[in-house]
Amino acid sequence: MPKLKTHRGAAKRFKRTKRGKFLRGKAFKQHILSSKTTKRKRGLRGTTTVADVDAPKLARMLPSSKKIEMHDATMAFCIGVLHCQRKE
Repeated sequence: MPKLKTHRGAAKRFKRTKRGKFLRGKAFKQHILSSKTTKRKRGLRGTTTVADVDAPKLARMLPSSKKIEMHDATMAFCIGVLHCQRKE
Protein backbone atom coordinates (compact mmCIF):
# COMPACT_ATOMS: atom_id res chain seq x y z
CA MET A 1 0.00 0.00 0.00
CA PRO A 2 1.44 3.42 -0.93
CA LYS A 3 2.09 6.20 1.54
CA LEU A 4 -0.81 8.46 2.46
CA LYS A 5 -0.02 11.97 1.32
CA THR A 6 -1.22 15.12 3.03
CA HIS A 7 -3.28 17.55 0.96
CA ARG A 8 -1.00 20.58 1.20
CA GLY A 9 -3.77 23.12 0.57
CA ALA A 10 -5.81 21.69 3.43
CA ALA A 11 -2.75 21.52 5.70
CA LYS A 12 -2.28 25.28 5.30
CA ARG A 13 -5.93 26.08 6.04
CA PHE A 14 -6.95 23.70 8.83
CA LYS A 15 -5.50 22.43 12.09
CA ARG A 16 -6.64 19.72 14.45
CA THR A 17 -7.43 20.24 18.12
CA LYS A 18 -6.50 17.83 20.91
CA ARG A 19 -10.04 16.48 20.93
CA GLY A 20 -9.86 15.71 17.20
CA LYS A 21 -11.99 18.53 15.81
CA PHE A 22 -10.75 20.73 12.98
CA LEU A 23 -10.34 24.51 13.18
CA ARG A 24 -10.75 26.87 10.24
CA GLY A 25 -10.47 30.58 9.69
CA LYS A 26 -13.63 32.61 9.21
CA ALA A 27 -14.69 33.80 5.76
CA PHE A 28 -15.52 37.30 4.41
CA LYS A 29 -12.44 39.02 5.87
CA GLN A 30 -10.20 39.40 2.80
CA HIS A 31 -11.39 42.42 0.82
CA ILE A 32 -14.13 45.05 0.53
CA LEU A 33 -13.73 45.68 4.26
CA SER A 34 -14.69 49.35 4.09
CA SER A 35 -18.35 48.47 3.64
CA LYS A 36 -18.35 46.14 6.66
CA THR A 37 -18.89 47.49 10.14
CA THR A 38 -16.18 47.29 12.79
CA LYS A 39 -18.38 45.04 14.89
CA ARG A 40 -18.84 42.65 11.96
CA LYS A 41 -15.11 42.56 11.20
CA ARG A 42 -14.31 41.98 14.88
CA GLY A 43 -16.69 39.03 14.89
CA LEU A 44 -14.86 37.53 11.94
CA ARG A 45 -11.53 37.36 13.78
CA GLY A 46 -10.06 34.13 14.99
CA THR A 47 -11.05 30.57 14.20
CA THR A 48 -14.10 28.36 14.47
CA THR A 49 -14.70 24.63 14.24
CA VAL A 50 -15.45 22.86 10.98
CA ALA A 51 -18.95 21.42 10.52
CA ASP A 52 -19.32 17.80 11.58
CA VAL A 53 -20.34 16.70 8.07
CA ASP A 54 -17.04 18.02 6.63
CA ALA A 55 -14.76 16.50 9.28
CA PRO A 56 -14.44 13.00 7.70
CA LYS A 57 -13.37 14.54 4.39
CA LEU A 58 -10.71 16.62 6.18
CA ALA A 59 -9.53 13.57 8.10
CA ARG A 60 -8.85 11.84 4.77
CA MET A 61 -7.02 14.89 3.43
CA LEU A 62 -4.89 15.24 6.57
CA PRO A 63 -3.91 11.67 7.50
CA SER A 64 -0.85 12.72 9.51
CA SER A 65 -2.87 14.84 11.96
CA LYS A 66 -3.73 12.02 14.31
CA LYS A 67 -6.59 12.25 16.76
CA ILE A 68 -5.34 11.86 20.32
CA GLU A 69 -7.52 9.35 22.11
CA MET A 70 -8.72 10.22 25.58
CA HIS A 71 -7.13 6.99 26.85
CA ASP A 72 -3.70 8.16 25.69
CA ALA A 73 -4.20 11.60 27.21
CA THR A 74 -5.29 10.06 30.50
CA MET A 75 -2.26 7.77 30.49
CA ALA A 76 0.05 10.71 29.82
CA PHE A 77 -1.53 12.63 32.70
CA CYS A 78 -1.19 9.64 35.04
CA ILE A 79 2.45 9.14 34.08
CA GLY A 80 3.10 12.85 34.66
CA VAL A 81 1.48 12.69 38.09
CA LEU A 82 3.50 9.60 39.04
CA HIS A 83 6.66 11.28 37.81
CA CYS A 84 5.93 14.36 39.90
CA GLN A 85 5.20 12.25 42.98
CA ARG A 86 8.51 10.44 42.66
CA LYS A 87 10.47 13.72 42.67
CA GLU A 88 9.09 14.72 46.07
